[in-house]
Amino acid sequence: MGIDPTQQQAIFDPFIQASRSITREYGGTGLGLAISRQLVQMSGGEMKVESRPGFGSRFSFTIKLQTAPEEVPSATGPLRRSPSLAGLRVLVAEDNPINQKVLLQMLERQGCLVTIVSNGRTAVSVSAHQDFDVLLMDIQMPELDGVSATKEIRLREQKSAQHLPIIALTANAMAGERERCTRAGMDDYLTKPLQTKLLYEALRRLTVVAGEDEPAQQNNPPSGFVGFQWEELLNRCGDDAELAMELLGMFHDQWQDTYTQLQASINEQDPTTLEEIAHKLKGSAATLTASEMALYAEALQQMGQHAELENAQQTLDKLAQSYEQLKLEIARQTADIPV
Repeated sequence: MGIDPTQQQAIFDPFIQASRSITREYGGTGLGLAISRQLVQMSGGEMKVESRPGFGSRFSFTIKLQTAPEEVPSATGPLRRSPSLAGLRVLVAEDNPINQKVLLQMLERQGCLVTIVSNGRTAVSVSAHQDFDVLLMDIQMPELDGVSATKEIRLREQKSAQHLPIIALTANAMAGERERCTRAGMDDYLTKPLQTKLLYEALRRLTVVAGEDEPAQQNNPPSGFVGFQWEELLNRCGDDAELAMELLGMFHDQWQDTYTQLQASINEQDPTTLEEIAHKLKGSAATLTASEMALYAEALQQMGQHAELENAQQTLDKLAQSYEQLKLEIARQTADIPV
């Protein structure tokens, strides 16, 4: 529809739209042009835009290419998969969209067949009517939490000889959480943010080499305190830089609504909502390696859980400052990342 001249260069920056109304009407994260320009620049070219508000836009680019030899080995090939996990039927119960996307990438990279549901109630229903090899169960979900959903599945299985392996996924690493999951009937336990290697090892233990006496492995967070780690995020996304940038864009798009809800829960002295929203934010931030934001979100979650909101506003202010610092750090670390 045309872009104002003052906006024409800014729209090539990550997470930028010419108008906020465009996002609401047409969707998108503001990454398409940034990715396109980087691809063109990688080929030694240049991207241009000609645009008049009310008339339309024309994007063009030039690149330098070499003539290919007559026979070029194909760069495409079969997806690298672990033979032991290929074809594994995995049900994922997770309500956080960002975590859903990361898990889908982790699992499909190994050739797993993945079904995703957003709450425990649906997990109970779907697992009753479809066959799965394993269930990845988030602990805190709407309608029915992971522990309660597991208990219902185990109760149902008492009438048959079936046993669906269930792996708990939780951002709560408090003492006693593992025991609580085990008592509910869960077979394994992983803490968020998930480490790819430990997830695959847990899947193999329960579905491929089930019964072997292997020591349980803890999914401990990395030592040190870092606000953002691009390389770690890229690893979780299977070295897919475009997916990593898309996840960061989703997080960016969700931030304002999340902040507004947190602020409203504090203003209205609503600890239940504060705990719920902070928990979701903590999970997303931890998955994206935004460690500082995850810590502040966890602090807000604990305040909500214990209905102690005296310091909630101060913590929310620090969370907002951390978000602004995160944006700068993301821009710094991804400035030269080809996607």
